[in-house]
Amino acid sequence: MAARFSAISSSELGTSYTVEIHDSSYGGAATDIEIQGFTLTYDPDEQEDPITPIIASSLTFNISIQPGTQSALNTFISDLVGADEGRFRVKVLKSSAIWWSGFILTDQISVEDQDWADKLSGFTIRAVDGISRLKDLDYNNAGTAYSGRVTVKEHLFNLLGKLGTDDFYGATDPFLFTINRWYESGMSAAVANDPMTYTYIDHQVFVTVDDEGNEEFTDCYEVLRQLCQLYLCRFYLSNGVYRFDQISEYREATVTRHKYYTDGTNYANTSSEDLGVVEDSDDVIRLGNVNARTFYFAPARKINLKFAHQNNYNYLAGQEWDADADASFSLAVIGQASFRLWVRGTLDHSADFATDSDFPYNGVVHEFRFVITAEVGGTTYYAKRDYTVNTNGTVVYDQATWTTTSSDRFKLVSNRNYLDAVTSTTDVNFQTAALPGSGDFANVTFDVNHFAVYELPTFNGASPAPTESWKFYNAVLQLAADDPAALTTSSVH
Repeated sequence: MAARFSAISSSELGTSYTVEIHDSSYGGAATDIEIQGFTLTYDPDEQEDPITPIIASSLTFNISIQPGTQSALNTFISDLVGADEGRFRVKVLKSSAIWWSGFILTDQISVEDQDWADKLSGFTIRAVDGISRLKDLDYNNAGTAYSGRVTVKEHLFNLLGKLGTDDFYGATDPFLFTINRWYESGMSAAVANDPMTYTYIDHQVFVTVDDEGNEEFTDCYEVLRQLCQLYLCRFYLSNGVYRFDQISEYREATVTRHKYYTDGTNYANTSSEDLGVVEDSDDVIRLGNVNARTFYFAPARKINLKFAHQNNYNYLAGQEWDADADASFSLAVIGQASFRLWVRGTLDHSADFATDSDFPYNGVVHEFRFVITAEVGGTTYYAKRDYTVNTNGTVVYDQATWTTTSSDRFKLVSNRNYLDAVTSTTDVNFQTAALPGSGDFANVTFDVNHFAVYELPTFNGASPAPTESWKFYNAVLQLAADDPAALTTSSVH
C-alpha cells in the first residue's frame, strides 16, 4: 500500500495542504497531480440538533487532467470505477501532520469528457471520513463476540480500530482527544483522571441472543451513538484528531482535555484549554477559479435588513415577567395601522425534575406564548404566530398575523435546556405582522405566559412533569415601519 497520487493545495489565507490518494494495490512512487482546491463538509447525524451525537465529514476535490498526467489518471479512473470501496483512501496533511483522512466513494465520481473539454478536463472525487461506514460493521472481534467488561476508553479504541485509517498515524501522533467531567462519586476528579478510563461497560450489553441461541451483534455506529448519549458527548474528526467531547463543557471558559496515541496511551492531560477559535480573513475573498479567472471580492462583514423603528421610547421599560408574576400590562401606544410591534428581551428558563435521572438525555425546550392585543378603529386584534415541528425536532415558525380570535397567541420555543435545574437563556427578538385596519391605534396589552415543557426531539410533554422557572426581562417594545417618515423619531436598520 502506498500513495499513488499527491497534490498541493493552498487556502485563501495561504495555508498549504498536501492531498494524497492511497491505493491498497499500489506499491510504486506517487505521481504529482494538480487539484483545484478541496471542500470539507460536516454532516450531523441529526440535522439541526445542537447536541447531535455524531458528526461525520466528507472531502470533495477536483483533479485537473493535464497532458503529463493524462495516462496515469485515465488508468486511475478505470481502476476507481471498478474498485471495491475501501481500496482507495485520502490523506490530507497540514505542515506534515495529518489533518484529515477517509475513503473515496467509488460510486460518486464525476469525470468531464476529455474530447469535449477545450484544453484541460477534470473529474470530481468525494471521500468520507469512515464514521458512517461503522453502520455496516458488527461490534465484535473479527466475528467472535468480545467478552468481559472493559472501560469506555477501550470500547472507543475498539471502534476507532474499525475505521480503517489508524495506519495513517505514527506511534506518537495525536489520535484521540476526550473532554468529560462527569465523575462518579467514588472517582477522583483530577486533571490527570479521564472518567472514560474508570467507567466499565460489559461487552454483553451490545450482544443479543435470538430464540435459537444465535448471537446478534449491535452495529459499531449504534455502539458509538450509545456511548455518546451516555455522556452527552459528540464524536467527530477535527484537525486529524478524533474527538469525544462532552457537549455541556462547551459553555465553560476553559476545559480539561485528555490526549491519546493510537495504542491507547494517555500521553497528556491539559487543563485550562480555550475552545474558542478566531477566524482571521484578508481584505479580500477569493471565489474559486472559473474559466481560468480567479475572482476577488471584499468579505461580507455586515448584512442589513432595512426597516425603521421609533427609537425615542420603550413602551416596556422596567417591566418583567416570571413564573410568579405574569400579569398583563396595558400600554398607551400611539401609532397607525400598518405599523409593526418590535419586541426584544432576555428569557431565562430552567426545568427541575424530581431526580436528575428523570431529565431527558436530549434535553427539553419551553413553549412561551406572548399575549399581544391592539385596538384599531374599535376592533381588537390578537398577534398570532404558530409553528410546526419536523421529524428531527426542528421548529418551523408560521408567518406572523393578526386575528380577531381572542385565544390566538404569538408562540415562541426557547433554546434547549441541557441539564436538570440549570438555566439556559433565549434572546427574544421578533416583529409582529403589520397591524390591519385603518386609522390610529391607541390601546395595546402585553403579557408573557409559560405554556409547556417538551422533551426532544418528539416534542411530547415532559414526564414526569418538572417544575419550571423562567423570567423575561430587559424587555423592549417599539414601533417599526417600512417608511421612516411615518415615525416621529426613527432609526433605520
